[in-house]
Amino acid sequence: MKIKSLSRGPLTIQIGLNSLVGYLFLKVLALKFGTSAQKDGFDIAYSVPFIVMSVSGFTFLHSIITTQFSKMLANESRHIDSVFSTVLTCMLCLGGGFVLLCMLLSRPLTGLLAPGLSPQMQQETQRLIVAMCPLVFTLGISTYLSAVLIAYAVPVTMEFCQLITRLGVIVGVLILRQHYTLMQVAVGLVAFSALVMAYQWNLMRRTTGIRYRPTLHWSQPEFIGIAQQGMGFLVAAVFSQVSMSYMRRLATLDGPGTTAALTYAFSLSAPLSMLLGKPLALSAGPEYIRSYEVGDMVTARAIFLRCLAFCLVASAIAVTAISLFATPLIHVLYGGGRFDLASVMKTTGLFRVLIWSLPPSIILWVTLMPLLSADRSHTAAGTYVAGYCTQLVMSYLLFPVSSRFGPAWAYVLAISLQAAIGIAYVVRGLARNLERARCSA
Repeated sequence: MKIKSLSRGPLTIQIGLNSLVGYLFLKVLALKFGTSAQKDGFDIAYSVPFIVMSVSGFTFLHSIITTQFSKMLANESRHIDSVFSTVLTCMLCLGGGFVLLCMLLSRPLTGLLAPGLSPQMQQETQRLIVAMCPLVFTLGISTYLSAVLIAYAVPVTMEFCQLITRLGVIVGVLILRQHYTLMQVAVGLVAFSALVMAYQWNLMRRTTGIRYRPTLHWSQPEFIGIAQQGMGFLVAAVFSQVSMSYMRRLATLDGPGTTAALTYAFSLSAPLSMLLGKPLALSAGPEYIRSYEVGDMVTARAIFLRCLAFCLVASAIAVTAISLFATPLIHVLYGGGRFDLASVMKTTGLFRVLIWSLPPSIILWVTLMPLLSADRSHTAAGTYVAGYCTQLVMSYLLFPVSSRFGPAWAYVLAISLQAAIGIAYVVRGLARNLERARCSA
């Protein structure tokens, strides 16, 4: 089967629309809940399915799956159906076990993640966690299908399911106006994501011909390759979620509304890095891998350096412009209703710090697939773990000194370290392979 190159345009559009819809989703919540303790509880509960998705492999394996399926297609492997089924079965079993634990231990889990919330809000958060646990399967499977579809040059990003899901909830909220609860939002997220997952499954069957069978074929080399990199990324996923959960935990200890303000600030900084970096990574990444696999290191190096230059220029312009207009930007985007002046100022302060994570975040997107194609299978995972460990340590050290701003700066430092290590590994690997090519010639 001949696979066409993946166009960057549809990917950029989806990621951009997801960022817009994500903003609108938070906007409708901001108008009713602002930076309140209720919003803190919802943000903590909403993070739990994503924690489970990450440590189950659905999220962190996305780039690994795309990379490995691209290799199998390039090599015309006959084991694609089997590898697809084995990987999905493993992730479903792992995710199902974690979901069961979260439901059974929702009360102590809430106390661990949000010790600063009142007992009443902790009970509400506990109920929201249980209600949103099915998102692990709906969003998780959709994310996995996206990784496979991208390898087949079908432009469906991992954000596609979230995009349609949150759009459905927004429409429902507008119909209900202000007469809705956070529990209704949670149920709506689960219902709409299930519908989108079903659509993606049908799309995959029609465009790729892949069929799922609940089997486990451990011995296939392609699955072993995914598992080897996946084990390293499982460790990285654990450290990632621990570091971000610790960040939110400290935010609840800082006082009511800080967790919500952190969510609003991330909702502006994180989508920018995805919008600028992810389409570039998903379009140029497979091209880089193909050049790397056939030994064309000159082309691979040119692709990487071109992407790196774009990241630096684009992020420098974005950070400069946004830093100058941070306060009016927050006021225009989220101001109104319960999102008062105090909410604007609290969110702006955190946003001014987090925006400095934009340059390294974009670079990290670009270095991910080159790291995954490196000779050492755990290079990428080790890069991420180093950053997350740094974030944990720096959050612990800076929070007593700078309160809510300490964990925010710790996040910026961690992303910057990951980007620096990633560039160093990729450049070193390309130089080593180029030298080998010259010697063999």
